[in-house]
Amino acid sequence: MLNLADFSMLLMVLIGPVSAAGAAHAHKASVLAIVLFGLSGLALGAVLSMVANKCAYRVLHSKRLPTGLSLGAYAAIPFLGILIVVVVPYLVAEIVYGHT
Repeated sequence: MLNLADFSMLLMVLIGPVSAAGAAHAHKASVLAIVLFGLSGLALGAVLSMVANKCAYRVLHSKRLPTGLSLGAYAAIPFLGILIVVVVPYLVAEIVYGHT
């Protein structure tokens, strides 16, 4: 059974390459660029998923934060990570290929 942090970790690894390759394809990039964007999106998703998972568990088990705040941060950190994995490849493609 997957909890929120573990499921978002899986989602980030899956969404990263799809988002990056889709952003490159939307800018009519070459096949090689689409593959490179996909691989970089996979790397971004994998690294950010591990960071978000570790941060979410660290916040959840924190003794300093109140229970409600730690639970809210535990729920918000994975969604913030997913948002970053979706938006960053699009912004990089905008920088590389300019406005369409």
